[in-house]
Amino acid sequence: MFMSVSIIYMFLANYMGQIIIDHNNHVFLTAYNGYWYVVPLHVQKLILFLLQRGTKTFKIVIGGLFVGSLEGFATVKHLLAQLQNVYNKLQDEYENDIMEKYGYTGKCYTAALISKTIFYFWMYAFDYVSSC
Repeated sequence: MFMSVSIIYMFLANYMGQIIIDHNNHVFLTAYNGYWYVVPLHVQKLILFLLQRGTKTFKIVIGGLFVGSLEGFATVKHLLAQLQNVYNKLQDEYENDIMEKYGYTGKCYTAALISKTIFYFWMYAFDYVSSC
């Protein structure tokens, strides 16, 4: 149950990151494909700023560890599958006890990180809504 909720949460968080990355790319393509050369000079300077910013790869780094995108989700899911395979191959009872002990600690850290992320997301969302 916990693992399913964690995977769904990771997918949704990475999917939101992918949507933001796609939106950034869409803004760049719209500015690039528009008729920027027929608008007034001061607007051309603003569009030039967008074009220069759009040439850099936009990515959202989550927790300083990985890029929040569908590719990042696939990488983490693959690593979790590898970890599960290692856990299934363990034969020694001592090794299983160690994995269960640190697995519980990992679950606690994951739950705390998810709670913190949700808290900051809602704080940002309410701050954004109140500033509009």
